[in-house]
Amino acid sequence: MVATTLAATALMAGCGGTTTTAGTDSSSSGKSNVFAYTSQKEVVVADGMNVLAREGGSFDLRAALTFTSDAKFVFWNEGSSSDGTVVTLSADSSGQGSRISCGCRSAVPIGGSEIAWLQSSGKTTEPDAVMRVDISVPNPKPTVWRTIPAAGDRTPAPGEYWIRRNHLLAAHSGNLLLSRTDTRTSDSLAINEPFMVSADGTLKEFGPIENTNRYISAATISPDGRFAALVSNTAVIPDKCDRAIVSLIDLSSGAPIQNTTPAVEGCSYARFIRWDNETGPSVTIQRSTETDSGSSTARWQYDQRWSQLPEKTITDTAKTTAGATVELATTDASGNTSVFFVKDGQRQEIAKNGFVIAVPSNR
Repeated sequence: MVATTLAATALMAGCGGTTTTAGTDSSSSGKSNVFAYTSQKEVVVADGMNVLAREGGSFDLRAALTFTSDAKFVFWNEGSSSDGTVVTLSADSSGQGSRISCGCRSAVPIGGSEIAWLQSSGKTTEPDAVMRVDISVPNPKPTVWRTIPAAGDRTPAPGEYWIRRNHLLAAHSGNLLLSRTDTRTSDSLAINEPFMVSADGTLKEFGPIENTNRYISAATISPDGRFAALVSNTAVIPDKCDRAIVSLIDLSSGAPIQNTTPAVEGCSYARFIRWDNETGPSVTIQRSTETDSGSSTARWQYDQRWSQLPEKTITDTAKTTAGATVELATTDASGNTSVFFVKDGQRQEIAKNGFVIAVPSNR
């Protein structure tokens, strides 16, 4: 089980316009084979082999795609943290969607068709606000949900200049996981201090993440809400080579943060972290040598330690609520990836040049 495995490990470690096409493959049990993916120029929502909706846009491997908790919408972010916009699209053939100015770099699902994001005050001495909005209603209007304590100021060494900001990483059952991040302007080195604001407003600090010096790029919370996995990097050779670090946090006990390294040699970058296995999270690692002579991408699974999964062409995989598998897999020597749908032993290519896949939560 997740709790047993990670607790034991921590102990051992000492610590465009919208078009739609009707069609469904849903079962009467409420489970379905709905999933979504991005390519360079669009988001597509499908149910099995049937396209439900698509929306034009511009995407890359860094553009996260997420379902709302009720699986009725997908959403993603456009723009930077200063002028960011949340874009939504219904996961059916209705074509419903919206664009919401948020001034944020990411948003998270918080239940039903609601999503939330952090709206910075722009001042380290003033509190930030977590905004919430129900994207199922016409012309959705965000409202203030929570107030987050001011990030505060950092005392820099002489000649240094740092920027301190709060960032919303994930949410689970009303609990918000955030990070207070200091970024040095001269070289973008970062210090991350994760903390949680519970549903009743209680704040729990987890302290700085040691031995990492890049900002947290992704996070996921275990299905039971007890653990979190945060993705960041540490500089191996300044300005030339970073290595991916996955920091595991016991949210319930507040035990020391456990840093883990899926790929211990060379340079690496982590993408597509998920928590869809009872043993722990899985993550995609893109590796290269310190001399930049080549790279490879593979999926890794955590079970008290990291192990590379045998399917070396699969760079991401996820299960629909009905149990089918959606894969993102390389199809040529250049590393281009296609989206595949796998059900009852049949593997079918859905789209070429896919970037990101997403499925509804099975919680």
